[in-house]
Amino acid sequence: MFFSLLFYSFFWSMDIHAGEQLRFHLLGVTTAVLVFGWHLAVVIGCAAIALSGVWLGVELQTLGTEALFTVIIPVTLVQGIFHLVSAIPNINLFAYTIGVGFLGSVLSVLLLSGLAWMYINLFGSDGLATTFNEYGYILLLMAFPEGFINGAMVSMLAVFRPDLLRTLDEKRLIDDQ
Repeated sequence: MFFSLLFYSFFWSMDIHAGEQLRFHLLGVTTAVLVFGWHLAVVIGCAAIALSGVWLGVELQTLGTEALFTVIIPVTLVQGIFHLVSAIPNINLFAYTIGVGFLGSVLSVLLLSGLAWMYINLFGSDGLATTFNEYGYILLLMAFPEGFINGAMVSMLAVFRPDLLRTLDEKRLIDDQ
């Protein structure tokens, strides 16, 4: 868990700046949800936001919004997608890795993009809304790499270290096939 905290702090510090107030970065939370579960993924993610905020000198009043859009909403979306995929009868390991690992990540980025656009246009300043409307397409471009990275990590863990994936039901997805 400590390594994950440091990894996400470092990973989220590698971002793209669009204007003065807007930053884009890959999330990577799908793997955290599938490895640690919803609760620990939120704790690790929020702690990583706080650590990277201190490290980068981010204003304290923005950490709550950043935690909401970087951790809480994406983790909840991935958890919901996991439950939808798990509800499918006769599911196999491929559907788990592609359905949750890849498509779950892509869908969470796309849904998060829409939510961020609504939030900024409703509650953000006019300058921030204009900047987001100009550069928001970057989030759509980041959906595929997000899905690829998480899909590759989930596939690798499912094949080589399935015991690390807390959400992987080995009996249902592997043994009963």
